[in-house]
Amino acid sequence: MRSPFDDILRAKNELSLAEKYQTRLVQSYGQERASKKNTIEHLKLPVSVIWQEFSSKPYVITVAGTNGKGEVAMALSALAHQFGINVGMWTSPHILSLAERFVFNQENLQVHEIEEAVIWVAKEFPQITLTYFEMLYLAFLRLMALRGPQVLILEVGLGGRLDAVNTLDAELVALTSIS
Repeated sequence: MRSPFDDILRAKNELSLAEKYQTRLVQSYGQERASKKNTIEHLKLPVSVIWQEFSSKPYVITVAGTNGKGEVAMALSALAHQFGINVGMWTSPHILSLAERFVFNQENLQVHEIEEAVIWVAKEFPQITLTYFEMLYLAFLRLMALRGPQVLILEVGLGGRLDAVNTLDAELVALTSIS
């Protein structure tokens, strides 16, 4: 029988490549350069390259606000999935596992898939310094391009207007309460 702590222990032991990447960024560039940004312009090229890999462009929904973004994103994802629509969902932060940020058709993707996508992004765009969040977001887009969702639901993180998800134009924006 599984213990309620099994997921917590698994998550603790799951030192993902993405977390190693963030450590490497801080060591290589210093905390400020690895985490601070004043623009999302540097993401236009990688997002454009990955966007071209989608066989058909998904309908993009961005969820923004202060409270309830995750709940709204999950509700939209569940509704779309219930109608047989293939849906990819990006949320942040994760609670137990990095894989919680990478959802396709109501299922978290496998950590090894995420690690492979992070490696792909790092190899494809070595000249661009990315934050931890940006690296994971690009890895998410790469994985979604390989799966072909009809709808992408993107939760805006703490970056607000400078958040990586704002590199894609949304067809629909859901705005939760702002405090």
